[in-house]
Amino acid sequence: MDELIRKLLDRRAALVKAGKEALAKSAESLAAGGPKEERAAHDATADSATADIREIDTQVEKLKAQQAAGQRAAGLAASTGGTGD
Repeated sequence: MDELIRKLLDRRAALVKAGKEALAKSAESLAAGGPKEERAAHDATADSATADIREIDTQVEKLKAQQAAGQRAAGLAASTGGTGD
């Protein structure tokens, strides 16, 4: 599970970078008086990245909660001599 969390966090970092780059391009386009459609495309890319980041955050939170629950169960089983079967 740690590997999955790591991969999700790597993906999140890439999305954060892509979102920042898209917003920077949108700002540059606005400053240069570029077409509205160009800015809209950059903004859509940033919005999509933000939505994906939120989804990843939710997935990571759930995975970490599952890990914590598993560790608590293992600790309880170890302290009581149970096997979890």
